[in-house]
Amino acid sequence: MLPSDHSPMTGYEESIAFYHELGVAVSAWANVERALVWIVTSCFSEQDQESSALMFLSIENFRSKTQVADNLFRTKFDGTAHIESWNELSQRTERLSQLRNHLVHYHTMGYSDGKPGRRLALIPTLSRKPKFRQKLPKPPSGSLCLRDIVSARLQFTALAFGLEFLVHRVNQQKTLLPASLAQADDAPSMAKLTHQIRTMLSQPLSP
Repeated sequence: MLPSDHSPMTGYEESIAFYHELGVAVSAWANVERALVWIVTSCFSEQDQESSALMFLSIENFRSKTQVADNLFRTKFDGTAHIESWNELSQRTERLSQLRNHLVHYHTMGYSDGKPGRRLALIPTLSRKPKFRQKLPKPPSGSLCLRDIVSARLQFTALAFGLEFLVHRVNQQKTLLPASLAQADDAPSMAKLTHQIRTMLSQPLSP
């Protein structure tokens, strides 16, 4: 039987929520990379879009990918209003790519005596030791706990929509999706996350 929604998230619930949100956040970043492909293909004629996508996908380094996308977009749409939108989105992409790297390269550490939401953390491989001895171990500075990972997922999702909406504008296409999807909400409170994970865990397993 699940605890009452008014009780704090348990360690068991947090472990499930932590790894669930981590997986969803990484998947959300994949949508950013897909949207970047659309940005690149929007710079080419219809007959050249498939080859341009294959060219772009063959680039292994993400920074090189963003540089190629940036050069192509600025060349194609120089002097248009789209450049201002691209400036903001490309800066967000560069900043959030660092966050994505943290999600996949930091290692997980448990803090069983921590507060709900801070019992598991992605911590930097190299981190400074605390100046003073701690009664209870805490995640070092720069670590990512549950709500940080949720925030990353929301930011990645908003960025992917922002890039997609820009592609619609340059192609003079309409979308029925609300523009608000390109703006990231704050991460839900621990109370809301607790309710969400308990709702998910209460669903019967499909046969």
